[in-house]
Amino acid sequence: MNSTHKAVEASARTTRTKFDGVLLTIRSRKSFFEVTQAIERSLQRFYVPKLMEYVTHGDRAGVEAYVDSTSKPFSIFWDMEQGSTMRLAGIPIESKFYLVGNAVIARGLFEYSGAAGLRAPVRVCVSQRDGKAVSVKHEVAQSVPDN
Repeated sequence: MNSTHKAVEASARTTRTKFDGVLLTIRSRKSFFEVTQAIERSLQRFYVPKLMEYVTHGDRAGVEAYVDSTSKPFSIFWDMEQGSTMRLAGIPIESKFYLVGNAVIARGLFEYSGAAGLRAPVRVCVSQRDGKAVSVKHEVAQSVPDN
């Protein structure tokens, strides 16, 4: 049996847009544990598996209700504890990384531009080297229009 495959030729197009970035750092006298617990107590969790239940069943009203209920004012979309890995690598640091955002705002941004994924949700890193103050870092990016 012969089968013929038609090759679909696809070409990628690259666009470069310059943007400025600012790293905002907040230092705290509180412990790493106190800062991470404060973040986690004050922000609710946005569970992707829960969202996917609605998506799998084509339940738009469920998606809308879930997004609205977890977006007041912000929620944690994802977190990763990095300190234990860094310590195994010989770096004496506690570190936890968060993606924090508001799904309603992100949805609105994506309606205008796919580049919204660079800003929504935002990245926040809480870290503390042994004997040092806790640092909370957040990158702020601002687009620079092409001339």
